[in-house]
Amino acid sequence: MSSIYELLQFTNVKDVSKQEKSLGVDKTHYSGDFPTVFFKEVEDFNQETLKEIAQIHHNLWNYKKVLFLYVTTKAEIRIYNCSSSPFDYKKEKTDIKNELEKLELARSDISDRDTLDTLFEIFSASAIDSGSIWTRRNNFSEKIKLNKRVDSFLIESLVKTAKRLEVEGLDLEIVHSLIMRSLFIMYLEDKGATPESFYDNEKQNAHSYFDLLDDKDATYSFFEKIKDNFNGNVFPVTKNEEEQVQVAHLLLIKKCFTNGDIYSETLFTNWRIFKFDIIQIELLSEIYEKFLTKMKKEETKSYYTPPALVELIFNEVLPVKNNQKEYQLKILDPTCGSGIFLVEAYKRIVQRWQNAHPNEEKDFKTLKTLMTNSIYGVELEKKSITVASFSLYLALLDFLNPKNLWYLDGEKFPYLINDKDDENIEVQGNNLFRTNTIEDNSEFEKGYDLIVGNPPYGKTKVPDYIKDYCKKYNFSQEFVIPFIHKSTLLAPKGKIALLATTKLLTNTLGTSQNFRKWLFNDNYVEKVYNLSILRKAPKSFGGGLFSSAVVPASIFFFQKEAPKKISKTIEYWAPKTYIKNHIAEGVLIDSSDIKYLPRDECQRSDSKIWKIAQWGTLNDFMLINDLNNRKSLKSFFQKNNFSTGVGFELSNPCDKDDTEIKNIPHLGVLDVSLYVTNRNQSKSIDNIKFRRIGSKEGYKAPHILIKEGIKKDIFNDKEDYRIISSYVDYDCSYYKGVIGIHFTDKKVLQALSTYFNSFFVKYFMFLSSSSWGLERDTIKSNELFLLPSFLDNREVINKLSIYYTKIEKIINDNYPSKMNILNIEKNINREILKVLNISEEGRYIINDMIEYTIDLFYKGHKSIAVKPLDTISPETILYAKKLCEELNETLNGSDMKLVSKVYSTSYYNPLSLIRFQFVDKDEKIEDVELLSADSEFNESLSKLNEFTLNEYSKSIYVQKNIIYYDDDKIYMIKPNQKRFWTQSQAIEDAQKITLEIMSMPDE
Repeated sequence: MSSIYELLQFTNVKDVSKQEKSLGVDKTHYSGDFPTVFFKEVEDFNQETLKEIAQIHHNLWNYKKVLFLYVTTKAEIRIYNCSSSPFDYKKEKTDIKNELEKLELARSDISDRDTLDTLFEIFSASAIDSGSIWTRRNNFSEKIKLNKRVDSFLIESLVKTAKRLEVEGLDLEIVHSLIMRSLFIMYLEDKGATPESFYDNEKQNAHSYFDLLDDKDATYSFFEKIKDNFNGNVFPVTKNEEEQVQVAHLLLIKKCFTNGDIYSETLFTNWRIFKFDIIQIELLSEIYEKFLTKMKKEETKSYYTPPALVELIFNEVLPVKNNQKEYQLKILDPTCGSGIFLVEAYKRIVQRWQNAHPNEEKDFKTLKTLMTNSIYGVELEKKSITVASFSLYLALLDFLNPKNLWYLDGEKFPYLINDKDDENIEVQGNNLFRTNTIEDNSEFEKGYDLIVGNPPYGKTKVPDYIKDYCKKYNFSQEFVIPFIHKSTLLAPKGKIALLATTKLLTNTLGTSQNFRKWLFNDNYVEKVYNLSILRKAPKSFGGGLFSSAVVPASIFFFQKEAPKKISKTIEYWAPKTYIKNHIAEGVLIDSSDIKYLPRDECQRSDSKIWKIAQWGTLNDFMLINDLNNRKSLKSFFQKNNFSTGVGFELSNPCDKDDTEIKNIPHLGVLDVSLYVTNRNQSKSIDNIKFRRIGSKEGYKAPHILIKEGIKKDIFNDKEDYRIISSYVDYDCSYYKGVIGIHFTDKKVLQALSTYFNSFFVKYFMFLSSSSWGLERDTIKSNELFLLPSFLDNREVINKLSIYYTKIEKIINDNYPSKMNILNIEKNINREILKVLNISEEGRYIINDMIEYTIDLFYKGHKSIAVKPLDTISPETILYAKKLCEELNETLNGSDMKLVSKVYSTSYYNPLSLIRFQFVDKDEKIEDVELLSADSEFNESLSKLNEFTLNEYSKSIYVQKNIIYYDDDKIYMIKPNQKRFWTQSQAIEDAQKITLEIMSMPDE
């Protein structure tokens, strides 16, 4: 390895695999088990070498898995961006040197120390493993345009072509068939699955699909041959298509697959941008699904499932590791879409068959039988089920080597689709049923061993058959619920793993409780993976999964029949961030995000445990539970005749009028301001009618108004998200989206306004409300009024009223400017924590939730929570002091005490370390000693990071936090992010260490 490699500290570099070698690269750097950098060593950067680099870049772009190509000589390194689309390096007049420079991210030679230092910050091994290019300021991340990667680029090209063909006069159905059929053929051709005679027989000297497209007769004769070999199941050619499609349309298809740009003036060459021999089969399923989604004109409740999540599910319910051999299983996806779950299920069934028959070759007949005996799907959408069919065909072909073995054996592909309404299907299959899962009671109901899938979600525009099913069982009318319930009927003795909205866990009122009671009491739930945070990943951020989904999703692993051994806990995954800790595409789940929840608590249909465990810890759960056991605002309001309610609603037709409401000022939702809402912000509403009047009593002064939505604004001179409550001393109406509280005692209302605006209420509502931090950032009155009450304490009411008056004066004196009132708010919060008797430990927990966790939820990779620690960080010092304090309190009465050594860690190191040691209580040693870390120490930590990252499934990583015990020493090793070194985390870690020490066997 050259000296430049050594300078960038790449130690986990391996020779490439057979597949990677075909890409043209020499070596691979791995982050955990995932390739993140490819290397190519060259003698110099001459013209031939540059052309070779362009070809390698072309291959890697199609491969998609790796973002960076490092090309080195003995004296120079150049780093290329593999997310940028390639160029035609085969064209004679192409300036390869200039085009390659556009793809360069950085370059340096060994003598340029300043540039090398910059490269080290972003492109060294430790920087790659820590993902610093995403989370730390640099000029490189902006150059990485993920929308130019092969999947996004191909989808964009297909959509543009489809729209152009539609403009050219083709029916959308024909456009879809023509494009999907072409994609299928290109994959077969590039994989070597179609013999050359297929083309030559249709047109003399034709060697590929492209050679046929300037001849309509030859093209459609070829389509007929494909139809015959694939039993007419895959996009059959209709008479209408043959009449509409002309050569000009076929040449647009050729242009689309040649360079991806149908509007370019480039002439056809022997260069093609898409290489389907390299593009992964999983990526094709993704491309089909996203293309279909973009082309659908009707609203859909279905959401695309990324391959990584499909693999995650199957690793739990159909693992192939450890040589599993059971392959005679019936597997159903009740809403199979384009078949991404079915393809993965089939691949695993084949692998299990191979495990059971290690000395036998997989022939076409065996592969076909495994498919027809095991793989079943149901789908209403005709286009989707057709794509599912040929996705399965491609999966079958992928197991053949060479790929054209099917043709040599004279075999034909199986009939899969069963669609009684499709007259073009010559023979009905028995695997993919185009019908309605909920209404249908036909032949697809076979008693399955496994049900997997991603059913549609949503509570709006729910069809009648879903409503009727939910009414039958007194469940809430949520689209996904009938699919979950019916799965237990379709697989009464099997396993079930379905994606569904996370709101099923957090909605605790009315019919939502009925469903939760059924799910957790009438079935055996083994695991729940709450992946809601993934929907917040920005599309520009590497590794975001589910970023296009609006609805927060969870995976439910359950079965109707309980096993013989019943676990007392339910495993619960709830990652707090979409950020991964390395450059590999995927999501990182910290081990602290994996919890084991008491089954008996989960079986309580009104339990808040799922929401609290998503964002907090056991300590948060205990604190919230304690607060919930106190008298609530609701009980105080009822006892003292408060008037509460929400504002009016408008609707068409608007059939109600009310002059009483129109004669008082009106405030829109956006008009309600923090603490004080100036009367000048009100307006009249003369020309409207109402669907609902709202709470008239709540419109009367004095009253306080609270926004249901959590809003971003500038508070205390910084951007923040707040609950907004305002005391209003004049009558006014307001829209739905505002909660109103009327009471005659002005001071009580002023105190309540400070309470609702407090940091404590922000903490309580974030953890206990059903939507905030999950879907819509809103709170409802029935949740807000469950807050613990202090309103029987007149002294506190008076104090808070005085604080309110001070804030009111500052705001009014400076209106409309926003003023910093942080110091007064801190006093308010102290008073509230004091009257609620919140312990010091509870105060740390509340503060860190607001400072780090809620900030992480809103700001993601820009949050302070994921920022690296400074060289000597105040966070680690306070963490060490607090942990020592907690454990020394436990050791009280012992002759030992705990002290710590805090090491200064490199800003770019992925890990940080603190060493704790038990010493004699009488030794005069500081509780915290600061130590500098040399380069060898930092390098050792970087190497150790390899062992903290485990690939749980493709693109899903689990990061372990290490507590290492060595005689009288304890080493605490965790990611180099501020959120892991808080004082509340020190309290939790001290509890964990105490339990582990107590459980250690005596020597």
